[in-house]
Amino acid sequence: MGVGNAYETDLRDYTHGRIYRVAYKQAPAYTPISLSKDRPAELIAALRNTNMFWRNHAQRLLVERGNKDIVPQLITLLQDQSVDEIGLNPAAVHALWTLEGLGAMGDQNVLKAVTAALKHPSAAVRKNAVQVLPPTEATAQALLNHNTLNDTEPLVLLNTLLKLTETPLSPAVEEAILSRFENANEADDRWMPDAFAIALNAHGGKLMQTYLNKRKVSSRLSATGAQQAAMNHDHHAMEMSNEGNKSEQPQNRQLNKPDLAITNITTNPVQPFVRENAAVTIEITNKGAAIPKEIVPVVKVQVEGLGLKINWVSYQLKNGIGAGETIQLVENNNGPWVGRFGFTAEQAGKLRISASIDADNLIPEEDDVKNNTFSKTFEVKRPAKLTDFAFRKAARSYASSMQVQKEKLALISQYPDNEARYAVLKGYCEWLELQTQSGSRRCRVKLLVGTKETMPERI
Repeated sequence: MGVGNAYETDLRDYTHGRIYRVAYKQAPAYTPISLSKDRPAELIAALRNTNMFWRNHAQRLLVERGNKDIVPQLITLLQDQSVDEIGLNPAAVHALWTLEGLGAMGDQNVLKAVTAALKHPSAAVRKNAVQVLPPTEATAQALLNHNTLNDTEPLVLLNTLLKLTETPLSPAVEEAILSRFENANEADDRWMPDAFAIALNAHGGKLMQTYLNKRKVSSRLSATGAQQAAMNHDHHAMEMSNEGNKSEQPQNRQLNKPDLAITNITTNPVQPFVRENAAVTIEITNKGAAIPKEIVPVVKVQVEGLGLKINWVSYQLKNGIGAGETIQLVENNNGPWVGRFGFTAEQAGKLRISASIDADNLIPEEDDVKNNTFSKTFEVKRPAKLTDFAFRKAARSYASSMQVQKEKLALISQYPDNEARYAVLKGYCEWLELQTQSGSRRCRVKLLVGTKETMPERI
């Protein structure tokens, strides 16, 4: 595809391909079948086929046939409470979507059967039943009656939250969602914080406003807690430095050659949470003579651990480095593209970030070995609770969808406790940063623990 893209070689074959057939050795003998819209009974039977291809094919033909004469047979499939060895009942799932595709959800008998499927032994059937139910007040009440917000299967909970964003918001629904949100313990789940964030933002952000008011009344930081937070608020640090910030370092002796050293590696936030983007900054100090602009030191950075293995190279030190200067390097090169150092970990624990400068010793230095490499271990924290993590995501999308201005969101942030205030403003900052394509203007949050002086800034 051109320079800088796919591996280029004359050995690449652009005219042939490979087709692999992967088969289960203990599968029963395969027998092709023939399906037709003219034989609906066979199509209904095919919804039980062990081969998903034929089940999908039969479902499509039943929907395209457009005749609701097979609705009773589909309800019978849906009422089958059996499950296979992995807890599935595929025929019931296909029956649900065939009924939905036929537009049969207005039939009271169908609605009764689908609603009853919210208690089906198969979690997959329960999840799909939530999805096909119409977004009505009756559906919302049915979900509350069947307690799907507390289903043992996370996907049922997730789809219940999404469905309730489409149904009318009654006081009972509002109370149920907020109660489930406040007691949520799925902080490690990949998608649940997003689902709760969507629920908070639905209906014009009414749930988010209600939750903020509840936090205002019920949650206060004690003086002792504020002091402890002041001593340990690494996750409140949001300042980001742009490349080119330089500070003079005192020189102890006159040197004739450069002496490059990686002096520190930092992340922002200092202790990121799981699934939270962490910006990486490499601090480089020239302890020797100045490096002119025509010499560009190469910096290599590696992130390893928690399932991550990231390698970057940076050619961004193009402006020279004066004697005693310290550079904050934040950008890397990927072919012709330039991006920021950063990572997102999907699990909690420790990872290691290593950096080296001029590893090939192309620049004559006072000491070509010492200080040219640096490694540091960082900890990624598990979110203490889902509420603030989801709340931050809700604030970010709320700022985007509702076009909230800085002054309005700052006003909102005045009355929750410190953790909620930080979550709101951090989400707002993330939205602000998305508005700046160049990335040259960053957002930071200053949190003065124990006070209400928490404000976003543009820098």
